[in-house]
Amino acid sequence: MSITVKLVTNRFGDLGGKLAGQVRAAVSDTAHAIEADAKQRAPVDTGALRSSISTELVSDTEAHVNVAADYGAYVEYGHRAGGSFVAAQPFLTPAAEAQRAPFEARLKKVLG
Repeated sequence: MSITVKLVTNRFGDLGGKLAGQVRAAVSDTAHAIEADAKQRAPVDTGALRSSISTELVSDTEAHVNVAADYGAYVEYGHRAGGSFVAAQPFLTPAAEAQRAPFEARLKKVLG
């Protein structure tokens, strides 16, 4: 006795595309949320720091939230100036940390 199985349709390609699209959307949405939050948290003197924050979508699974102002790291982490310490005013790290749990929950939902 023999059994023959014939696969008429294959929906694995559709599933992969759907998952990739959902992951891409989660990455993009999260990066833009980090950008918006960082802009709100950034201290303002001239507004140049806030306006220098941007999001770059690198791939379906990677995005960068960039700070183009050359002094952004000094504001984020603090620094010494003229012999005294200028305290850190973190804006990017807290924005990213605020999105960690929602991003992880969204990915768990997408990936099951």
